[in-house]
Amino acid sequence: KDKKVYLFDIEGKPIEGWAFGRTQGLVHSSIQHFVNEGKDYIVFSDDKQTYILNRRGETRLTPKVPFAKSKNNLFFYEKASEKSNARLVTTTSTGAVMFLYFDGQQQQMKPLKASANHYFMYTDLTGDDLAEFVYLDQNKIYFINRNRKTFFSKKFDENILYAPMLFQFSDTQKFIGITASKNNKIYLFDTKGKVKEGFPLEGSSMFSVLYRKNKNGKGNFNLIIANQDNFLYNYQVN
Repeated sequence: KDKKVYLFDIEGKPIEGWAFGRTQGLVHSSIQHFVNEGKDYIVFSDDKQTYILNRRGETRLTPKVPFAKSKNNLFFYEKASEKSNARLVTTTSTGAVMFLYFDGQQQQMKPLKASANHYFMYTDLTGDDLAEFVYLDQNKIYFINRNRKTFFSKKFDENILYAPMLFQFSDTQKFIGITASKNNKIYLFDTKGKVKEGFPLEGSSMFSVLYRKNKNGKGNFNLIIANQDNFLYNYQVN
C-alpha cells in the first residue's frame, strides 16, 4: 500500500544497498526473478507500467512503450532460439500478447480480445518447440497457435474463478487443469483439447498432481484436491 518494494535476506532482515524507490501504482502480482546471459532481472508490475531491476533495485531495463500488464498473469521466460532472441512474454489488460526483449524492444500480438480478468498461459502444447497461447476468460478456454488460429475452445456452464494449471506426466504428455468450483467439477485437457478419460471428477479448489511409489515400488500419479464437503480427496490418475 505504500508503493514500496522491499528486499530481505533469508532471515528476514532488510538488505543494505537496495535502491528502489516507489512504484506509480499498486503492485498487483508476484515479484519474479529471471537470469538471462548471466544477468539478474527482478520483474514486477503495477497498473501503469512494468519495472525491471537489477539486484540492487536499480532500473536494468525500461520498456520503450509502457504498458499495463494483465493483473491475473505473470511473465513467462522464453530462452533464445534460432527464430527469436530471449524474451519475456505476458498479456496486456486487453488480452494482447506482449513480447518484451532484453534490449527493451517490444512486439505485440492479439490472438483474441479478452476481458481484464482473463488468465493466460504460454507453453509448448504440441511438442513442436513453439509455445502456444492458452486463454481462460470468464467461462471459456481457448488453445491458440502462433498463427492466431484457435485449435480448441470449450465453454463451461459457469465462470471459472481459478487460473488454469499445467501438469506434465511425461516428456510427451501435458495436461491443462481446470476447476469449475460452482459445479464441483475438475477437468484435465490434453494438448488437443480432449478431456482425459475418467474426468470430470469431483472437486472445488485448485489441485496438485504428484508421482509417488507404493510399498511394492510401483508408481502412480495422485491428484490431490479439496471438495465441497471439506474433505481432501486423493484420486489415482493413470
